[in-house]
Amino acid sequence: MINGLKTALLMVFGALLLWSTMTLLQAFAREGPDRSSRIQISLVLAILCAPVLSCVLRRRRRHLRLVLAAQLLLYIIYETGFSIGANIRADVLLIYPVILLNVWIAKRSGAFKFGPTSRK
Repeated sequence: MINGLKTALLMVFGALLLWSTMTLLQAFAREGPDRSSRIQISLVLAILCAPVLSCVLRRRRRHLRLVLAAQLLLYIIYETGFSIGANIRADVLLIYPVILLNVWIAKRSGAFKFGPTSRK
């Protein structure tokens, strides 16, 4: 029961963190042309493939953290490619669940352990 509540709270915290990151990035967005669509599509594909890589590397906790950090960095780079005049952002409906899925995979694989651990 408590583990399920912790997971739910972490998911909500993750969604709020992503939303606040997007809002902050939009505050610093620039006017003018958007980034090349080839670059943006490459970034989206890398973001969408990160959970697959996490599933492959789920036994290596350190690598899972690196994959998650790289996915978040790619997302930030992707977000900076839009001008402030971008209208409806349907891509966010696809990208946010994929990032949260990757966090869930990393959490379930034990990449994030909080509290004291006993080593023998």
